[in-house]
Amino acid sequence: MVLERNALHQVLIDYKYPVLSLPSEITSQIFVQFLPSYPERTSFIGLSSPALLLQVCRQWRDVALATPELWSTFEVKMRYRDTPAVHARNQRLLVEWLERSKDCPLSVELFCWSGSSVALVEAALIDALVRHSKRWQDMRLSLPYKHLHRMAGSFPILRDLHLGAQGAWSSDGTKLSPPPNFTLQTPNLRKLHLDHPGDDFDTFKNAFSWSQITVFIGYLYERDAAQVLLSAPALEECSMIVDLAKDSEGGRRISKKVSPPIIPPLHHLKSLALTPSGSPGRNGAVLLKALATALPVLAIFDVDESLLGSEDPVATLSLLCPPCYTGRVKVRDARTTAVVYELALPNVEELVVEQWVRHLIGCLCCDDSLEDDSDSE
Repeated sequence: MVLERNALHQVLIDYKYPVLSLPSEITSQIFVQFLPSYPERTSFIGLSSPALLLQVCRQWRDVALATPELWSTFEVKMRYRDTPAVHARNQRLLVEWLERSKDCPLSVELFCWSGSSVALVEAALIDALVRHSKRWQDMRLSLPYKHLHRMAGSFPILRDLHLGAQGAWSSDGTKLSPPPNFTLQTPNLRKLHLDHPGDDFDTFKNAFSWSQITVFIGYLYERDAAQVLLSAPALEECSMIVDLAKDSEGGRRISKKVSPPIIPPLHHLKSLALTPSGSPGRNGAVLLKALATALPVLAIFDVDESLLGSEDPVATLSLLCPPCYTGRVKVRDARTTAVVYELALPNVEELVVEQWVRHLIGCLCCDDSLEDDSDSE
């Protein structure tokens, strides 16, 4: 039996697997197909990691290590519940993958929100990544506010940035100072996503060159939403959650009357989506009324009815989309019936009116009570 087993083992060793006879260049291209489609990114470990290829055989290991594209897209998440060993491993692997990726453009997600206990590790991760800033192409970064200054620098090929900064307020209610000289040189930035910059929008506004940005996504106060539209004349797509008529004072949000901004025509903006955060109140239509003459090429408009104002939302919408408008319109959380909008916008390609759920329930309850009354009579 031992002799038979050894003989079979030798046969397996001598067998020439077709996949191992492929030229290294072809094997390398096959490996690249292992990567997930953008915007998904690989993990350092697990079934989605190209590190698995290193464990198959020596030949595959050599080919994988010689294929820099495999190591140019990844995600790193620093969580408060992770052990020091996990944090140390992430730091080591990030440096290794950056070295293996050589000169390839980088697509990286870095989530650092694990608390002060690993602040030095977070700083080391950010610094290691920033040393390769000239290769940043598509980045998603969620950083502690205190580390934001580490990002300042030149990013010549960066085209897509999703940026969030948390922890601008200390535990005693004191606001941290804005990062000094926070400027990002991003001549090719086209898509920008800001996660709730809140009171620090000016910090972000001054950090970028907005003139070439074509896609913006963000969660902003109303005054800052207007600033985006004023600062980015090349916008083609814009989606914003708007915190309406709110200001901030000492960390406490207060109501404040907002004056309509003057927004010049946005000759490239084809798609606009606006969602409110909180109750719009009496100033709900301020931003949209300011946009009345600023949307000459708008083709897709998605809006919550509360942003159209409480007095006459259909009239506000008609200012933005006159009767001759032929694009697509979606009105969310509407209390006004779809028929009224259809009469005001007779020529639109597509009109979707989603009724406000609680309003619908109220109407249904009202109808039921009327039927009950008629039955009792």
